[in-house]
Amino acid sequence: WRSGEITSYNDDDHEVFEQSSIHRSPVRFLCWNQNGTRLISGDKSGLIVVWKVDGRGQLHPAPLHQHRLLAPLTHCTLHQPRNALGKSLPGDRSVLDAYSWGRKSAVIGSTSAEDPIACFFATADGVVYFLSNSGEYRECYRAEGAMHSLLLLRGKQILAVVTQDMVLTQFSVSIDGQLSQIMTAKLSGKNKATAIIWVAEEVLASCSDESVIRLWDFDRGDNYVLQHTLSAPDEVLTSISYNFDRGILAGGTSSGNVVLWQWKGGRSLYPSSSSSSSLQQEGAERWELLATSALVTPILQVKWGSKKNLLAANSGSTVKILTEHVMNTHCNKQTSAVQISPSEVLVESHGTGLVHSVKTDIHISGVFVTKEYVAVWSGKKLVVYATSVSQDKSLVRVAGSFPTETQTAAIYEHSVYSIEKNQIDVRTLQGTVKQLLPCGEQEGSPVVLSVSRHFLVAGTDTGHVKMWDLSRREPKLLYSKKLPEEVPESGRVLSVKCNCSGSRISVITQTPDDSGRLLVLLDVESDTVKVLNPAALYSQASPDAEPSDVSATDVSLPELAGAALSEQLKLCSELLGRQPVSHHWDSSEPRALVLEMEIGGDSCGQRGLRGGNRDGSWLDQRTRKGRSSCKYSQFGVVAVSLFVTRDLSVLISEVTAMESSNNGLIGVHVPFLYFSKKNCRTSLPASRDTTVLPRPPNACHSNKGDTAELRRFRGQ
Repeated sequence: WRSGEITSYNDDDHEVFEQSSIHRSPVRFLCWNQNGTRLISGDKSGLIVVWKVDGRGQLHPAPLHQHRLLAPLTHCTLHQPRNALGKSLPGDRSVLDAYSWGRKSAVIGSTSAEDPIACFFATADGVVYFLSNSGEYRECYRAEGAMHSLLLLRGKQILAVVTQDMVLTQFSVSIDGQLSQIMTAKLSGKNKATAIIWVAEEVLASCSDESVIRLWDFDRGDNYVLQHTLSAPDEVLTSISYNFDRGILAGGTSSGNVVLWQWKGGRSLYPSSSSSSSLQQEGAERWELLATSALVTPILQVKWGSKKNLLAANSGSTVKILTEHVMNTHCNKQTSAVQISPSEVLVESHGTGLVHSVKTDIHISGVFVTKEYVAVWSGKKLVVYATSVSQDKSLVRVAGSFPTETQTAAIYEHSVYSIEKNQIDVRTLQGTVKQLLPCGEQEGSPVVLSVSRHFLVAGTDTGHVKMWDLSRREPKLLYSKKLPEEVPESGRVLSVKCNCSGSRISVITQTPDDSGRLLVLLDVESDTVKVLNPAALYSQASPDAEPSDVSATDVSLPELAGAALSEQLKLCSELLGRQPVSHHWDSSEPRALVLEMEIGGDSCGQRGLRGGNRDGSWLDQRTRKGRSSCKYSQFGVVAVSLFVTRDLSVLISEVTAMESSNNGLIGVHVPFLYFSKKNCRTSLPASRDTTVLPRPPNACHSNKGDTAELRRFRGQ
C-alpha cells in the first residue's frame, strides 16, 4: 500500500493478514518466490526487504534480509535457473504443490535451496542489481536512462531491460546471475507502453493505452498486433498478464472488461521439419481470441496467480479474483449433455436428434446423463432432472435434489452414486442413503468414478482401483487392484473407466512427481496390468527394435508383418511425445477404446524410455527420425482409436487430428466419435419449456455466440 503496509490473503482459508511492515513509503513491488515461502518487497525510498512467510500466508514480523539503496526501487523479477530445486524447474506445478499454503505442515526455515530468493531488481535511475539466495546484492548493469521494465523469460534465462525511451537490451543469464549482452533494439509504438511482458516463445507484448496489444517476435523477427471487439469507442487496454502454464494472455480494459487470448503457435514437436500450413501461421494468426468477462469498473491491473486458473483484476478500490469455469460434458449411450453456461445444460439424443435445455438454479461443477435423467451438482447441492417428450415439447422436471459436497457422481437406473469423504454413497434420486460402498484405510479415499452399463468403477487418491456389479440387488465387488504395486511410476488416479462388458479397465494416472500422465490398462479376468508407452510401441513396430526398449509391463502390439507392421509404425509415431487427456470405451464394442492425447509431459521418463521435454528433445535419434515425418506433428491434440485384445495387446486403427474448433473428445459409438464444439450457437427458445429441435445439417456456425453444441464425426 502507499502507507508501506503489506496485506496478504489466503484463498484456501479465506484469511486476510495485515502486516505493519518496516516500509514507510509507498511499496513499489511485491514478488513471491516460486514456492510461496518468501516475499520480496521494495519501496519508493529504496528499501528492499525479504520476508519469511508461514504456511497460512502470514509474514513473519522480523525480515530475513533488508538493504537500503539511494534511488527509488521500481522493478523485481525472480531468477529461475534450471534444476535449482532438484529435478523440477522452479515454478513447475509439482514445486508449487509441494510448498503451497495448502500444506500447513510445511516447515519454513531459513533461506535454502528449497526457499530461493534470488532475483534481479532495479532502481528508477536504470541500475539493475542481483540479489543472491544468501541475501547479498551486487550491481550488474547500468542502463542509459530511467527504467521502464525488467523481465526474465521463464525457462529461457533471457533478461530484458527496457528503458523509458523504449530501448530494449537483452541478456543471457548464468546460474549465478551473471549477465551477457545479446542485443539492443528500439521498440516501436504510438504511445509509451504502460505494461511490457514476456509471452509465449520469445515474444514480447506491450499495451500502451490503445485498443490493441503490440507484440514483437524476436525468434521470427516479426511484430504485429492483437485486436478485440470494443465495447465502447474509447476503450483501451490498460494492463496485460500471461499464464505460461496455460498459454493464455489476459488484458484489462478501461471499460472494465477482461479479454483473453490463447497461444496456438509452437505446438509441434518439430516445427522446422514440417511444411504444414498451420506451421506457417504468422503474427496474430498464432493467437485465438477467447471469451471476454465484464467487470463494469475500469481495470488498472490484471495478474495471473500461482494457481493456473486464478486471475486477479485490480480496479483501484477493489481486487476481484476470477476463476476459470470449465464447461462440463458427458456422453452416455448416444445421449450427451453439454454445459453452455454456469447454470444451463443442453441434452441431446443422437439417435433422434432431439435437444432439451435444462436450466438450474445452481452453479454447475459437474454433469452426468442417461437416457432418462441428467444430474448436475455444484459441490453443495445435487439436482436430478427427468427429461421426456410430449407432443413435440421438451419436458424437463426435477426428479430429486439433496445437499451434498460431492464433486463426482453417477446414475444407474434410479440410484445416484456419489463420493462422500472416504466412501461411495448409494442414494435414491431424492437423496436417501440406501447403501455405502466403503474403501479401506489402506485403499485411500475415492476421488473419481464412472458407470458403464451395470458396472461401477472407482479410483482412489492412493492409486487403488475397484469395480462393482450393479445389476444385483446389492452392488457386488468384482475387482480391486492397487496400481503402484504393479506400476511404480503411477500416482493418483485422475480418471477411470471400464468397457461395456466389465472385462477391461482403463486408468489415467498422474506420475508421482507430477511430470506427466500415464494410461494404464487392466484385464479383470486375467488380473493383468499394462502401461501404454508410445516409445515402446514404436520400438516394437520398428525394424531395428531392441528387446531392451520394451518393459514387461508395457502394452505390446499383436504379431504383425509386412504392410500391416509398417502401418502400425506410422501410426505409433503419431503418439510419440504425447500423453493422455481423456479416454472413452465404446458403448457396445468392448474392444474399442479411443484416447485424446496432447503433446507434452514426461509419461515415460521414469521407465527409462526417453523422458522429458515439450520440445521433443527426449526422443533418441532412431525415434526422432520416424517422428519428423508424422502427419499430425503440428497438431497439439489428436484422437487415437485403439483395438484392445484380451491379453492387453493394442492395435492402432486410426489417428485423427483434433480441429481447432473442437473443445474435446467426449464419447465414442462406433463408427462415430463425439466432440464438444467451441463458439457455437443452437437456436433454442428462451423459455424454460423449449421445443424439441431435430438436428439440422451444418447447424454449427463458428464465431457466432458463446454457446456450445455437439457434432458427430465418422471414423474413416
